[in-house]
Amino acid sequence: MFKKSWIMPIAVIAGLSVNAGMPAMAQPAAHQVSMGDMGSMSAMFKSLALTPDQKSKFAQLMMNMVSEVAPQREKALEIQNKLMDALTSEGNVTEETLKPIIEEDSALQQSMKNAQVKLFMGMRDILTPDQLKKLRQEYEQQKMAREKQLDVLKQLQKKAAEHK
Repeated sequence: MFKKSWIMPIAVIAGLSVNAGMPAMAQPAAHQVSMGDMGSMSAMFKSLALTPDQKSKFAQLMMNMVSEVAPQREKALEIQNKLMDALTSEGNVTEETLKPIIEEDSALQQSMKNAQVKLFMGMRDILTPDQLKKLRQEYEQQKMAREKQLDVLKQLQKKAAEHK
């Protein structure tokens, strides 16, 4: 049986936060999601007004995602640790010596992105056209907020370049 309390922990583990699109090495810490991310996810699910059947199907889809992605998230942490160990080690560290770690991370990120796309394709099968439209509207609002953050970052980059 579907339980409402499962949505957020499962979504967090599955990597559906804003951090999901970031390389593991760029994330502050594995499995870390801000409260704002959780709030926006929760609001999105509430706004869709899922039926009990949809909730059940969605919960199963999320559980499948967790079983697929959780080991990958652990591997991402291992790779991040491997990179930081190399970067902070004594001795000679070059881009060439780091290349295998970076390639391993890139392959893992691609695999995680594929799993995320698989999840969203499954969601499309569950949602009605009206719910999909509502999801798109929610996404557009979040996208605008991220674009504002990007504008701030660009301004900071411009100021940093002026001080060089």
